Amino acid sequence: KGYSTALAASSPWLPVNPAIASQGVSLNSVEYSPKNSNVIWMTGRSTLAGKSAYVFRSVDGGANWSQNTIPTGGGGVTNIAVRNDTVAIIGTYSGQIFRTQNGGAKWDTVYSYATPAVAFMDGIAYVGGNRETAIAIGDADDLGSLIARSTDGGLTWTRITALPAEDLSAGKYFSFASYGQAISAVGNSIWSTWYAGSAFNPRIVKSIDGGVTWTGASIALPGGTANNYFFRSINMAGDSIGYAVGRRVGGTTTDFDNPLMKTTNGGTTWDSLSVEAGANNIQKVYSAKPIPGTNQVVA
Repeated sequence: KGYSTALAASSPWLPVNPAIASQGVSLNSVEYSPKNSNVIWMTGRSTLAGKSAYVFRSVDGGANWSQNTIPTGGGGVTNIAVRNDTVAIIGTYSGQIFRTQNGGAKWDTVYSYATPAVAFMDGIAYVGGNRETAIAIGDADDLGSLIARSTDGGLTWTRITALPAEDLSAGKYFSFASYGQAISAVGNSIWSTWYAGSAFNPRIVKSIDGGVTWTGASIALPGGTANNYFFRSINMAGDSIGYAVGRRVGGTTTDFDNPLMKTTNGGTTWDSLSVEAGANNIQKVYSAKPIPGTNQVVA
């Protein structure tokens, strides 16, 4: 978005498909095929009337893109998880999971909320080297916060009900429209951020067995009080080190509005790296991602 001819003249970035921009599409997630970097999947939704959901796919490293329109009932796509060159799954605003097994030519509904009035699928990810297991997280309904698990590549799903009692209760939500950034998977371990309500510190839920069992831990915020925070993103560099970036719900420009936190013990405890304050203002940073094989982090 915001592409200009001046930018093109001074930057190695080029528009890959002008037709996307002409449709008023907001793009929100992108993922490579795990064994073929020339196959790229990207999701978005129309900002125009109707708000159609889209999945774009390139098989030549991004030079050309095919387009699929997904019938999500008016909701956009939150994020995409890619199993291989032809199989992918998406979560939607309307609380559904769709799956394709033919490169996006056809998408099938494989999971839906039982109570669609409150449905919102916040994030979805494949887990493990063979990507047979997948995890989806969603906002709370009258059964509590939602975690669903698949063990057949995303074809069938089962809701996980054995969650910590403080996390399962209705009214506690996942990641407030993080567009898939608030879930991170390394090997068989999964982490996700959780908004616990205005009176409590936000939480991280974690599984080390591919989503079968889960534990939860509060994040102690720099200011010492909850004050209505959620964590928009979490990115783990491995089993121990990871980064989470928070935001006040309906955020203002007050101190501690945008905490950047780091864990060195797999998410059990978190330390503040910096917060919005004076010259160190980091307001509206959405994520911090470690670069594999280095000590560098990009926010």
